[in-house]
Amino acid sequence: MCGIAGVIAPVGRLARSRVEVEQMCRALELRGPDGTTQESYGGVVLGHARLAIIDLETGDQPQGNADDSIVTVVNGEIYNYVELRRDLEGAGVRFRTRSDVEVIPHLYERHGLDFVDHLRGMFAIALMDRKNDRLVLVRDRLGKKPVYWTEMGGRFLFASELKALLTVPDLPRDVDPRAVDAFFTFQYIPAPLTVFRNVQKLPAAHLLVRDAKGIRVREYWRPPTEDSVTDEKVALERIEETLHEATRIRLRSDVPLGVFLSGGIDSGLVVEEAQSLSPRPLKATTILFSDDDDAEMGRIERLASRLGLIHEKKRMSDDVLSVLDAVTSYLDEPFGDSSALPSFMVSRATRSEVKVALSGDGGDETFGGYAWRYGQNLAIDRVRAHLSPTLRRVVGAVARAYPKLDGFPKPLRLKWGLRNLSVSPEEAYFLDMSIFRPEDKQELYGGDFRASLGDWSARALMEERFRDAGEGDLLRRLLHVDLKSYLADGVLTKVDRMSMANSLEVRSPLLDQKMVNLAFRIPAELKMQGKQSKYLLRRLAAEKLGDDWAWAPKRGFAPPLAGWMRRDLADVFRDRVLDTPGGLDSFLNLSALASRFEAHRRGQRDHARVLWLALVFATWLERFGRKGS
Repeated sequence: MCGIAGVIAPVGRLARSRVEVEQMCRALELRGPDGTTQESYGGVVLGHARLAIIDLETGDQPQGNADDSIVTVVNGEIYNYVELRRDLEGAGVRFRTRSDVEVIPHLYERHGLDFVDHLRGMFAIALMDRKNDRLVLVRDRLGKKPVYWTEMGGRFLFASELKALLTVPDLPRDVDPRAVDAFFTFQYIPAPLTVFRNVQKLPAAHLLVRDAKGIRVREYWRPPTEDSVTDEKVALERIEETLHEATRIRLRSDVPLGVFLSGGIDSGLVVEEAQSLSPRPLKATTILFSDDDDAEMGRIERLASRLGLIHEKKRMSDDVLSVLDAVTSYLDEPFGDSSALPSFMVSRATRSEVKVALSGDGGDETFGGYAWRYGQNLAIDRVRAHLSPTLRRVVGAVARAYPKLDGFPKPLRLKWGLRNLSVSPEEAYFLDMSIFRPEDKQELYGGDFRASLGDWSARALMEERFRDAGEGDLLRRLLHVDLKSYLADGVLTKVDRMSMANSLEVRSPLLDQKMVNLAFRIPAELKMQGKQSKYLLRRLAAEKLGDDWAWAPKRGFAPPLAGWMRRDLADVFRDRVLDTPGGLDSFLNLSALASRFEAHRRGQRDHARVLWLALVFATWLERFGRKGS
């Protein structure tokens, strides 16, 4: 795990390009605290900030082929490098290091742009083909590792994080209103958008080529669309085999390695598999939010004891504001997933002992883990199919008139279910995934900000994902949409930034490409059975972990946000959002926001998520939104 940066510019400004790359690498020091290097190749400067994990002695980058006509810097790990290296040596390649990265230029030499098809790992790669004057940027299939890029002033710049590019003095900081709208809608900014109009994120599973023909970006991978593993017993066997192999290759490390252990089945399966493959007890870290988690902790501790783990429990008793400030000072784009705070805490606690940790991320988005979200949409779609267009319009009218009833029992809170019945499956899912819904935007967006958006709507981003998903059963389409948006730009952004803020590498066996391909070849009825989510993973967990793990209700990693906004963060919300907004009033109607804050504070309504996004954005504006910040 590392940070990468680079500049392509006329040779005459080489000295300035080297300074720019040095500054960018310095901004990436938490990604790569073990040293920085840079090399020049004509007008190209490649920089690397290293977190040394594999080949501690000779693994510095850039690395190249035999004559250095192909050179590369990489953020991430190539897990199957041992097998690739063996094949390449059989073909006559002689290696200079033991690094996982050195296989990349040799694969490119043999396969061209198809080299990425041979890689199993998490990565953002910058490769320079010097003979053809071609730069290639590649991001892994699921978006675990980021890369940002821009063209300006006759030069091309890229880096692992936006904050690195912000060290370049003449980088324009024109905020993109589309990205801000996407943030308030989804709580993250989907690629290729970034918060600044002149900078782009390379999307997951895409590669960029820059050469004499210009810049071209293309997608190189999509999940399968046809069921081929339809037998339950065969599917279980394949999942177990794939998890075993994916975990085995993720234990390759020359530094100490540990695991994240929550109460979820994904985490439990990964930890059980990792410990079974490890010759020594693994360090496991668990985060608690409150005394309410103590019952859950008993179950976790029993598993840790049975597996022989070295188990550390960390209660999130730190001052919430101090954790918020630590998190937002690292995040260089607005990012509103409040579970970033516990992710930061578990990464910090884990990093005190190890440099690498395995996690259970990915099972929900591949095997159908969000029971309420997926289950409700599937159930509503079955009813919707029997409603005529006229009846759906009547249902929509009833939904608009029906009160929200936040404080009432769930069976009485029918507003959103009725609303979803009246619209298409795509529109219903968009509304389910929105924090600021259309009616919120009408009330909370400032007039000038609404005008700057014109005809733009964040809905277009999700519509594009649904088009990419094609036809077929609704669950498969929802999983595809989540894989390409919520997972890539939300969950994995959180995991990457919070682990890198603590110089910790996090590896996710359930997001191995073979596991994801397998999951998308399994039919919907083996993923969700009735209201039971992740059916196959639960079956496997019952065998390996016991029924108390397998069939326990899903508990999220979200902190008690509603209480925080009423107590711990109420004063800071008043100060940063309402009293000294620092430019927030250019985007939001502060009077309407203040009314929602008061209603939330008094317990009349739950506006925690909307208020949280406003606080996050106000904090970002102060830290990164202006020149000199």
